[in-house]
Amino acid sequence: SEAEFLNEARELHPVPYSRRKSLSYAEPLRKISRSPAKVLDAPNLLDDFYLNLVDWGAGNVLAVGLAKTVYLWCPMTGAVTQLCEVPEDDLVASVAWNQD
Repeated sequence: SEAEFLNEARELHPVPYSRRKSLSYAEPLRKISRSPAKVLDAPNLLDDFYLNLVDWGAGNVLAVGLAKTVYLWCPMTGAVTQLCEVPEDDLVASVAWNQD
């Protein structure tokens, strides 16, 4: 009978019937804008797959390596600070924030 079939199906289901309704709830997907909120100018940003020239820190500051110089950008104030410059024969290969 149909009732027996439904009971058997419930027994085979990996989630108890009482919890299935809660599993069907899904949070709405976050909408991502197609237009940028901010466009940053990055002259001398080297186009090399093996370089890691941008890193966003936990303190909400962006570090960017441009050729021989590392800059910090604070989105809250818009301030740009030159952090350091490497010797003339070198290039910045990677920037990363300390996890502490």
